[in-house]
Amino acid sequence: MSLILATLLWAGGCIQPNNGCVRPRVLVFSASWCVMCQQDKVELARLRTLGVEVQVINIDTRPDLARKYGVTTVPVYFVYVCGRDVQRTTDVIVVVNTVRSLYQ
Repeated sequence: MSLILATLLWAGGCIQPNNGCVRPRVLVFSASWCVMCQQDKVELARLRTLGVEVQVINIDTRPDLARKYGVTTVPVYFVYVCGRDVQRTTDVIVVVNTVRSLYQ
Protein backbone atom coordinates (compact mmCIF):
# COMPACT_ATOMS: atom_id res chain seq x y z
CA MET A 1 0.00 0.00 0.00
CA SER A 2 1.39 3.38 -0.89
CA LEU A 3 2.41 5.77 1.86
CA ILE A 4 -0.12 8.36 0.69
CA LEU A 5 -2.95 5.82 0.70
CA ALA A 6 -1.97 4.60 4.16
CA THR A 7 -1.90 8.20 5.38
CA LEU A 8 -5.36 8.88 3.95
CA LEU A 9 -6.77 5.81 5.64
CA TRP A 10 -5.09 6.60 8.96
CA ALA A 11 -6.17 10.23 8.85
CA GLY A 12 -9.78 9.50 9.63
CA GLY A 13 -10.78 7.15 6.83
CA CYS A 14 -11.78 9.96 4.51
CA ILE A 15 -13.39 7.56 2.06
CA GLN A 16 -16.27 6.92 4.43
CA PRO A 17 -19.51 8.43 3.04
CA ASN A 18 -20.40 9.96 6.42
CA ASN A 19 -17.24 12.08 6.25
CA GLY A 20 -18.57 13.74 3.11
CA CYS A 21 -15.78 12.46 0.91
CA VAL A 22 -16.51 11.21 -2.58
CA ARG A 23 -16.04 7.59 -3.53
CA PRO A 24 -12.75 6.40 -5.07
CA ARG A 25 -12.19 7.33 -8.68
CA VAL A 26 -10.10 5.57 -11.31
CA LEU A 27 -8.88 7.40 -14.37
CA VAL A 28 -7.99 4.93 -17.13
CA PHE A 29 -5.89 5.74 -20.18
CA SER A 30 -6.68 3.24 -22.91
CA ALA A 31 -6.88 2.69 -26.67
CA SER A 32 -9.16 0.62 -28.88
CA TRP A 33 -6.18 -1.20 -30.41
CA CYS A 34 -4.74 -2.17 -27.00
CA VAL A 35 -5.39 -5.86 -26.29
CA MET A 36 -4.63 -5.58 -22.57
CA CYS A 37 -6.98 -2.61 -22.30
CA GLN A 38 -9.81 -4.68 -23.75
CA GLN A 39 -9.08 -7.56 -21.36
CA ASP A 40 -9.05 -5.21 -18.36
CA LYS A 41 -12.64 -4.10 -19.04
CA VAL A 42 -13.92 -7.03 -16.95
CA GLU A 43 -12.05 -5.81 -13.86
CA LEU A 44 -13.15 -2.23 -14.48
CA ALA A 45 -16.77 -3.40 -14.54
CA ARG A 46 -16.21 -5.08 -11.18
CA LEU A 47 -14.84 -1.83 -9.77
CA ARG A 48 -17.98 -0.03 -10.89
CA THR A 49 -20.10 -2.54 -8.96
CA LEU A 50 -18.17 -1.49 -5.83
CA GLY A 51 -19.27 2.10 -6.40
CA VAL A 52 -16.00 3.27 -7.90
CA GLU A 53 -16.23 5.99 -10.53
CA VAL A 54 -14.26 4.76 -13.55
CA GLN A 55 -13.47 7.21 -16.34
CA VAL A 56 -11.85 5.82 -19.49
CA ILE A 57 -9.86 8.16 -21.73
CA ASN A 58 -8.92 7.02 -25.22
CA ILE A 59 -5.42 8.33 -25.96
CA ASP A 60 -6.13 8.36 -29.70
CA THR A 61 -9.03 10.78 -29.34
CA ARG A 62 -7.56 12.73 -26.38
CA PRO A 63 -3.79 12.91 -26.91
CA ASP A 64 -3.83 16.24 -25.06
CA LEU A 65 -4.87 14.51 -21.84
CA ALA A 66 -2.32 11.76 -22.35
CA ARG A 67 0.39 14.44 -22.60
CA LYS A 68 -0.97 16.32 -19.59
CA TYR A 69 -0.80 13.17 -17.43
CA GLY A 70 2.52 12.00 -18.88
CA VAL A 71 1.00 8.85 -20.40
CA THR A 72 3.19 7.27 -23.06
CA THR A 73 1.89 3.70 -22.95
CA VAL A 74 -1.44 2.01 -22.27
CA PRO A 75 -3.09 0.94 -20.15
CA VAL A 76 -2.32 3.37 -17.34
CA TYR A 77 -4.49 3.71 -14.25
CA PHE A 78 -4.65 6.59 -11.79
CA VAL A 79 -6.45 5.97 -8.49
CA TYR A 80 -7.85 8.97 -6.64
CA VAL A 81 -9.23 9.06 -3.11
CA CYS A 82 -10.81 12.26 -1.85
CA GLY A 83 -9.44 14.08 -4.87
CA ARG A 84 -5.85 13.02 -4.19
CA ASP A 85 -3.81 10.95 -6.62
CA VAL A 86 -2.77 7.96 -4.53
CA GLN A 87 -1.55 5.57 -7.19
CA ARG A 88 -0.39 5.28 -10.78
CA THR A 89 0.05 1.81 -12.29
CA THR A 90 -0.19 -0.19 -15.48
CA ASP A 91 -1.66 -3.20 -13.68
CA VAL A 92 -5.44 -3.36 -13.21
CA ILE A 93 -5.07 -5.97 -10.45
CA VAL A 94 -3.08 -3.47 -8.38
CA VAL A 95 -5.98 -1.04 -8.84
CA VAL A 96 -8.55 -3.63 -7.79
CA ASN A 97 -6.54 -4.58 -4.69
CA THR A 98 -6.09 -0.92 -3.74
CA VAL A 99 -9.80 -0.20 -4.03
CA ARG A 100 -10.74 -3.36 -2.13
CA SER A 101 -8.39 -2.36 0.69
CA LEU A 102 -10.32 0.89 1.03
CA TYR A 103 -13.50 -1.03 1.80
CA GLN A 104 -12.02 -3.40 4.39
